[in-house]
Formats: sequence, structure tokens, C-alpha cells
Amino acid sequence: MPINQQIWLWFNNGNARDALIGNGDYFLRDHTWGCHDRVLVINQLFDWATTTNSGSVAAAAFTAALELLTSTERTNDAFDLVHCYIVLSDDRHESLPIDMEHVACSLADAARDHAATLSKDAQQRDLILLVAARLPRLADMLGLHITATSYANVA
Repeated sequence: MPINQQIWLWFNNGNARDALIGNGDYFLRDHTWGCHDRVLVINQLFDWATTTNSGSVAAAAFTAALELLTSTERTNDAFDLVHCYIVLSDDRHESLPIDMEHVACSLADAARDHAATLSKDAQQRDLILLVAARLPRLADMLGLHITATSYANVA
């Protein structure tokens, strides 16, 4: 993927967390869906981390973004961040040194804290199931029993 100079400048200036979240000046509009283009940012984060040997910095930014999203009740964005990371990590056959146990705990806490709201949103429930299918520890924490059939119905 070609380098996006603007995004790399953000990363080089220590703003990877904000770029992953997409707040304010760090919002990149996805032309198809109209939301923050988190896929582009995470792809660039992988490239930047590899090129600059900054995997631990990238992982810390990802974790900080997740923590900020869950602490500010942006549960949907938190699950979307993790889902995008998982999909891209699989596609690229690489990962960042992210503590996925911590990720699962953060998501489980956020999901439990907002269970009433999340249970009313089918799209959010599907996103939770997609992430939980890839993070068995999260599924266990939420008491979900993900089968190949239930995963295929969502995916």
C-alpha cells in the first residue's frame, strides 16, 4: 500500500491514537460508508510500524485508542477498531504486539456496561459476535457460544 504522508506525519508526531479514533482533524471520511476510514489508518499503521521498527509504539497507540473509546462509552467504535485490526492482521499475515487478553477484557467490560443499549442494536450485536468469534476469551467473558453456523450467519 502506498504511504499516506498525512497519516504517517500524524504517527511520527505521536498522534496515532487520535488517528485510530478519528476525532476532529484526524477524521478521514470513508467515501463508501461515510464513517471514519479506520481500515486505511490501520493499514498505514502496520506499514509505518514495520518501516520505522515501531511495533511497540503502534501497539501502545492501538491500546490507548481502545481504552479511550471504551472509557468514553464509544463501544461501537471500540468493537469496530478491534474488528478492523483483526481483519487486516489476517489479510496481511502480520500483527502488532498487542495484548489481546487486555483487549478482550476491555471489550467485555464495555459490552457488559452497555448491555441494555447494545441488545437493542442488531448491527452492534452482529459486530460483537464477529469480534467474539475471533477472540474466544471475549466470547467466554460474555457467555457467548459461537459456532461455525452462528459465525457464518453474521459474517
